Amino acid sequence: MPRKKIALIIPSLKAGGMERVMSELANYLVKQGMEVWLILMFREEIFYTLDPGIHIVRPSIRKRFNATYAFYLFPFLRKSVKRINPDTVLSFGERYNSYVLMASLGLKTPVYISDRSSPNKRLSKFNLKLSKLLYRRAAGIIAQTSKAAELLSARLNGAQANIRVIHNPLRHIELTRHTKKNQIVALGRLVREKRYDRLLKIMSLLQNKSWKLVIVGEGRFRELIEKQIIEYGLQDRVVLAGQQRDVDSFLGESRIYVLTSDIEGFPNALCEAMAHGLACIAYDCVAGPADIIRNGENGILIEEGKAERYARELDLLIEDAEKRERLGKEAVKIRSRLHVDTIFEEYRQFLFSSSK
Repeated sequence: MPRKKIALIIPSLKAGGMERVMSELANYLVKQGMEVWLILMFREEIFYTLDPGIHIVRPSIRKRFNATYAFYLFPFLRKSVKRINPDTVLSFGERYNSYVLMASLGLKTPVYISDRSSPNKRLSKFNLKLSKLLYRRAAGIIAQTSKAAELLSARLNGAQANIRVIHNPLRHIELTRHTKKNQIVALGRLVREKRYDRLLKIMSLLQNKSWKLVIVGEGRFRELIEKQIIEYGLQDRVVLAGQQRDVDSFLGESRIYVLTSDIEGFPNALCEAMAHGLACIAYDCVAGPADIIRNGENGILIEEGKAERYARELDLLIEDAEKRERLGKEAVKIRSRLHVDTIFEEYRQFLFSSSK
């Protein structure tokens, strides 16, 4: 009996939450004995380690997306899918899922899609119209949270019934002994959505001035964040660690994890911090934190945008070691709840439910 064949489509595999899940899903499916093809829309460096058994298809040219590139991208995607002739296709990325569906029109292969950012993320009018027109043609849609599924169904006026909520898997984390520091940590690219400006304001409001904040990540907002650190007088209390492959060492040596995003798709870094047993505090933004944190049990949720409240709760965590330990013991249970085998088996069953 021939092996099941799947084509996974994503803009790139640069460092990021969406890219991490796709790379791990590809590795998992190969280990399950499937033939896995990974189609990248842009010719960029691959950040993640891939199983050598994965077939990678990349554009022959290196270019950012624009109207001209679209004329290259559509036939590239269509020809790739036709040549591979997979049993099923999965596409990641709300900006590009419509293009994949359009490029696949008339082909018999079922195409599944998944938006990976917050359901409240603003799309261009053109992209929004395309999604309303084309998402109903998908064989199914994977939503990362229940709120995302609810909002997507409403946006499509119920035209797409096959929407499945599947959370992101927790990557494999080795718990090793680290010397704990009086340190707060945040993980994520230096982009607008992560709202590090709000985090720096919160740090300036803290009564306890002795703990340091380490931000692990890189991005286009670095220069602006550096200026804000100076404006708040936080030069001795905030460290920009840049992009790091070994984020576990930063999580392992910290005591508190903070998330101040105003939008999330599914906050992978928050789950990783919980898996390390950190006391975690997050804004209740759309969407993700409320699916992960049970307020006061395994973490702290703060009403969106309430900086003073956030600072007070963070001060309490800094001063109360017993509370940090209690929250951390509950938080670490996420390791079984989001185990990679559990989550990716849900993916596998859903993606092949209508394959040819």
